[in-house]
Amino acid sequence: MKTILVVLLGLCSFASYAKAINLDYELPIRADYCASLPPECAPLEPRYTLDVEWHEPATPLHVYTLVGLQLLDVATTAYAIRKYDCIVELNPLLPRRPTVSDLLLLKTLPLVFVDDWHATDEELAPATFVTAVVVLNNFDVIDTARRRCSSR
Repeated sequence: MKTILVVLLGLCSFASYAKAINLDYELPIRADYCASLPPECAPLEPRYTLDVEWHEPATPLHVYTLVGLQLLDVATTAYAIRKYDCIVELNPLLPRRPTVSDLLLLKTLPLVFVDDWHATDEELAPATFVTAVVVLNNFDVIDTARRRCSSR
């Protein structure tokens, strides 16, 4: 209760003091002041400029297409290796008969080294094209194996 009284007394004394202060002040403004161009009237120039280029990020459709093709590559490779005995993985980074987790690890490992997550459509286009070709090749290999190899 004492604290409230002290605060109220302080506010009342400040209010009476604030009324005694004349806060009205008019600046002596001359219409022709900047005609002589003193330094304070000079236009402001930025001291530092940033040389930043803006690139439109990749469209969600392009990103989803690339991710879908990567998953389709994993699925078709795993299917072919499990179904036909004459098919082996040719990627030297993988065993001849990789598991699905091996394939997924190979696909996600490059993401660790990505330092710029704002790729453009032009930057993703080569990866999308190569992955599409790989998937088409997987379907061709499966079709050929269906005719020439025995199933497991």
